[in-house]
Amino acid sequence: MALVRSVPLVSKPAARGRGTRGARFAAAFAMYWLLVITPFLAACEPTAKLPLTGEVSLQFVRESQSGFHFRLANQSAQVISLRGTYNKGVGDPWDTDADCKAPNSDTWMEGPFALVDAGAHSIEVSPGEQLELIVNSKFAEQHKGGRCRLNLRLQGGRFITSGEFEP
Repeated sequence: MALVRSVPLVSKPAARGRGTRGARFAAAFAMYWLLVITPFLAACEPTAKLPLTGEVSLQFVRESQSGFHFRLANQSAQVISLRGTYNKGVGDPWDTDADCKAPNSDTWMEGPFALVDAGAHSIEVSPGEQLELIVNSKFAEQHKGGRCRLNLRLQGGRFITSGEFEP
């Protein structure tokens, strides 16, 4: 006959100060996940696609120390592309120029066309997507208080012109 020893299903309570380290770690990890990781993951969700209207638009968003911020929205059914560099979700277009007018003038002055002829880099914007662009324009900066428009050349030769903005 074999000797059978019964094992309790519930363990004995841990001595004071022991066995709670794992529980404290689990609680701290759960709070970290809830407060830090979850909002970050929500922020990383892709934005909703834009409706396809057949248009491609360029809209001034704001000015910062790094330049003029624009939003290029592709609401056409085709992929559009432009030459430039792309880093961390922001494009720096190569082929741009600005038209500006002084505060008390009706005459538009065309700025120099910024054309970079280095290694070919192509930035693509899919249908229904949008892209933030940052453009440095000394010409626009010289017209503070006036009005400007940005002209962006897409690959294939098509130009997109922004609405007027005040630099």
